[in-house]
Amino acid sequence: MQNAGKRVLGGLTAIPALLMTTHAAWAATTIDSAVRPYFILGGAVTAIFFLSVGAILIRKGNRYLRIAAAVGQWPIVTGKVVSSNVAKRVHRTQDDSTEYFVPQVHYVYHADGIRRDGRVIRAGLEDRGYPLEQQALDCVAKYSAGSKVPVRYDPQNPADAVLEPGQMGAGSNLLAGILLMLVGIGGVAFTIFSVVTPGS
Repeated sequence: MQNAGKRVLGGLTAIPALLMTTHAAWAATTIDSAVRPYFILGGAVTAIFFLSVGAILIRKGNRYLRIAAAVGQWPIVTGKVVSSNVAKRVHRTQDDSTEYFVPQVHYVYHADGIRRDGRVIRAGLEDRGYPLEQQALDCVAKYSAGSKVPVRYDPQNPADAVLEPGQMGAGSNLLAGILLMLVGIGGVAFTIFSVVTPGS
């Protein structure tokens, strides 16, 4: 998946060059010299923003996939639940708002002789949560305060631990990241267009 994503993004970077060399109509276009700086600035800001956010989402999606693939080989120790609860989050847009419910578990465990705190149940779950409150309640019901739980931790970085194998949200993060990268590449193309197009 990671290599495929790199190939897709590598191909996408050729889009601006193709646009500049294949669209002869651009050669006859002119831009008002007074607005050219705004075009260039707007295109650059758009490109930087969307490429940055897209890269973050792709990196996050790849991280969830790596954890899900590796967690089966991680050592398991017995931990103890300190607290568990469900947090309600609201995602607002211009036209609507959506509620989702995030199960939260605080647990402690010992790895490499050091007491450590963990809060991850499953990779990605803390970002996505559940659409129904009952789903989140069912999840935390397995982790009542004071109960003993098996904790899987990364032997390369013992501070990283999960209670459950698997992941949530890798696919949606990768898709969103690629779409945002496309918008960012469009911003790059627009910036180049604004720079090379003759002024009037």
